[in-house]
Amino acid sequence: MIKFISKTLINEFMNLSSRSSTLLILACVGHFLVDTMIGIWPLFKLEAGIEIALAALLTGVCVVIGEGLQAYFGSLADRGYVLALLALGPVLAAVSAFLPYGNGLYFYAFCLICTYIGSSAFHPTAAGVVASLDPKRANVLVAIFHSSGLVGLALSQTLYSLTTYERAYPSTWLLAVPALLVAIALFIAKNKVPLEKTISKKSETHFLKTMLGYFKIQPLRLLYFILLFNQIVIWSIMFLIPDFIVSRTDEAWMILGGGNLVYVLGAACAAVPLGFLADRLQPDKVIFSVMVLAAGVLYALLLSPELSPLYMSILLFIAGGCLGAVQPLSIALGIKFIPTERGMISAFLMGFVWIFSEGVGISLSGVLASLFSEDAPAKSLLIMSIGTIISAALAYRLIRLQKSLAVAAVRNLSS
Repeated sequence: MIKFISKTLINEFMNLSSRSSTLLILACVGHFLVDTMIGIWPLFKLEAGIEIALAALLTGVCVVIGEGLQAYFGSLADRGYVLALLALGPVLAAVSAFLPYGNGLYFYAFCLICTYIGSSAFHPTAAGVVASLDPKRANVLVAIFHSSGLVGLALSQTLYSLTTYERAYPSTWLLAVPALLVAIALFIAKNKVPLEKTISKKSETHFLKTMLGYFKIQPLRLLYFILLFNQIVIWSIMFLIPDFIVSRTDEAWMILGGGNLVYVLGAACAAVPLGFLADRLQPDKVIFSVMVLAAGVLYALLLSPELSPLYMSILLFIAGGCLGAVQPLSIALGIKFIPTERGMISAFLMGFVWIFSEGVGISLSGVLASLFSEDAPAKSLLIMSIGTIISAALAYRLIRLQKSLAVAAVRNLSS
């Protein structure tokens, strides 16, 4: 698997121009940094002793405020502000590196809102740019970009623990330094990577109207809800994974970021091979297959009362791989429908999904966990995992729709 991923990465970079390679590298590094900051909060809230339902509701509010701006930032990206947004995103997200230096819900809320606004500025912009570098290999390129963020998310809690655990004073500020370096690199490279405006007049004048208009396009509507339920499951697991691991093992390395590392690395490792497969097969069939597998693995994990660290790691790795592969495949497929509005499509399938999925996934899973007295994290996640079944059913509908559209196209050509 690692050899295949390395070979694919080398081939993709070698086949890109120097301009495109520079953009891809900077986008991937920025994605790594942004998602590293997002992953700190679930472990921090456990160590800070914040009541789980309160932490969930606080996160949900910050997600709605921050990620809700993705539609606006996607519109700005399509109007030519790409490099500015790519630089702004990691810098704002890096505010979460300062969580251990303050206390109180207002301070935590400020850090979280800054992080999610940074995420909102960065994600649709970078995803749209990467998908446009080579439309024929969009699935693989978006998967590479997606994997870079997943590696950051996977290492986030481990990096946080390394800068806080058994230290008299936390040194998490060090995690914010690379974001500043990326911003400087983008400023230096701005004349070497000029980007064209791709926005259509309708989304330039009213980006929200354009975003809502995508629901009238049936394939985009199905992709949206596939991602919505998929992301609800992903974010509920991300929020409760430290609590779930504590309920199953006392292994310190698993609790202090190891479990999160294995879970998210599964998604990072699976994204590129599945993107490569989707470029040769139909992406909708790949999405359906991985969602069915995700449902089976998750219920096997959550229904096991006793788990060895090895068995838990294997199940977490597979579950993460299946769930995490859906987003890059969906974004690449969505952009193919309207390639001239890649920033808006990326925002539609990212921010417009995240504003609800993160809020619902984190808030609802936290509130559900507070309702149970025994094995609360597992019971909450069992309920939330119903989303995998719904997502698989919608993916099946997308397959049927694509077949019917293909048949209609052939008939029109023949007539």
